[in-house]
Amino acid sequence: MKIKLSTLGFIQRHLFNKKIFMYLFDNTINKNLSGAGFTLIELLVVMVIIGILAMAVIVAVNPLRNINQAKEANVKTDMSQIVHALKAYLTTNEGKYPDVSSPPLQNLVVSKDLDPLPMQPDGTDYNYQRSTTCDPGTCSAVVWGKLYNSPAGAVWCWDSASSKFKESPSAPAAGATTCP
Repeated sequence: MKIKLSTLGFIQRHLFNKKIFMYLFDNTINKNLSGAGFTLIELLVVMVIIGILAMAVIVAVNPLRNINQAKEANVKTDMSQIVHALKAYLTTNEGKYPDVSSPPLQNLVVSKDLDPLPMQPDGTDYNYQRSTTCDPGTCSAVVWGKLYNSPAGAVWCWDSASSKFKESPSAPAAGATTCP
């Protein structure tokens, strides 16, 4: 009987310990599953905060403004090259600016004063007009290109009368040889 009591005691102890182990194990799993992760509201709040921060960064950087500033810098650089080529052409061609050709300023490429002919960032030609009567010393011309960061219709303009660049609210009128 002693064996039976000791065997019974061992089994009781073993079963009792197993029940405690299973109880603790089950509660630990349930606590981890119910407390692990985030609620839907918490996730939504974090997503909204990240969205607001992303919008703030985009507004601060403003990529479109930066792209347009780069385009304007390109226009101003190209215009400077065109004006230097026009002045060289004027010097070597008895005080006359090149005829208006298609595309405009193509004569500068033919005379080797400008190569290659620059294009505006939107792929169009720079605009050029000269006086219809172009006698030596009285010939005048105007060149302009579109500005991208300025009000609609604004142009970067150079005319031979002032020999200066300036931002104009609009393009010169047909046949005009000065910037508005």
